[in-house]
Amino acid sequence: MLTDADVFQSRTSMIGKIARDTIYNMMDLLLLCFDARNLGEEKDVITICAELLCVPDLAEDLWAGDSALRSLLDEAADRFPADGVPLLELAAALAQAGRDSLAQMVSYLDRLPSYAVPEALVPAGTAVAALDDWTLQHDWYPERRLPKLVLPAGATGRLLPGASRLVCWRVSHSGWQQGLLFLDDLQREGQMGEQHVQPETSERAGAMARLLRAVMEHGTPEQARHLRPHIELVFPILERHYRWGCAPQPFVHHAAEVLALHARVEPDYVWEHMDRNSRWSPGRLGELIEAHECVQRRYPLTQAFLQLLLNTVPGGRRPRGSCTLARTERGPIALLGMGATFF
Repeated sequence: MLTDADVFQSRTSMIGKIARDTIYNMMDLLLLCFDARNLGEEKDVITICAELLCVPDLAEDLWAGDSALRSLLDEAADRFPADGVPLLELAAALAQAGRDSLAQMVSYLDRLPSYAVPEALVPAGTAVAALDDWTLQHDWYPERRLPKLVLPAGATGRLLPGASRLVCWRVSHSGWQQGLLFLDDLQREGQMGEQHVQPETSERAGAMARLLRAVMEHGTPEQARHLRPHIELVFPILERHYRWGCAPQPFVHHAAEVLALHARVEPDYVWEHMDRNSRWSPGRLGELIEAHECVQRRYPLTQAFLQLLLNTVPGGRRPRGSCTLARTERGPIALLGMGATFF
């Protein structure tokens, strides 16, 4: 991809800034003149825009004014949570663009103005439709796991363009709560067995893990602590993928990175949760690394685990047993010993 070129990766050089500004203006113009669905694969459009919105100056432009890229963000929000990945990808990019952009993204996601569901899931007799405009006749609770989420009688919606046939209801809700459900979906399917995990479920959970990672890396400790419910679900999901021993999916190393970054804020909390499960054995991790990462010569899971150690050991801790860390004067030496048992 063009944005992978070295010139675009430099965050400090003038050439890099000019290159990103050029692509930003070009994408803004394309989105202004054409429907995003007609510009090729939507996933590619979202990926390019996400690459650009990581840059503080460009993210500031999005939040400051009425641009085509802001419209793209709002359109992604209109399709959420039925089509959840695009909004989460853009949100993760904006979270990486600095504290101000992250704070605005957190507020934006916490108060989404619309709620999208597939047309086929609207119960018969609940709403009436006149062409593309819908009106609810009765109160509707679209998600039993969120009992406070109600679409009241009289709420209006519209059928969004596209083959997915999504109805966008004008009802405020929290995208953070929906993200929690994306993780819970993966947890529930995983409990039935690896073969029951649907690709779209894993994709949504992976996008949520990337957003969590961005907030953990660039946010404040208080913002990280507010995501405790999400972290609580990451532990069992990651453990189950770890136990399956399958080729690490993007979700796996992103989830491991989430735990590693959260360990900067609450190291004891992270290690205590890992220590509760005996399946977190050094040998198992080594098998995954040897079977998959050494073959591919890419080591995201290895890096995430080493980061986890780095964020817990420097406080004067060393390993005791499988994952428990105790206080010691020999933290760095203990870290080397821990690495030796894993590799």
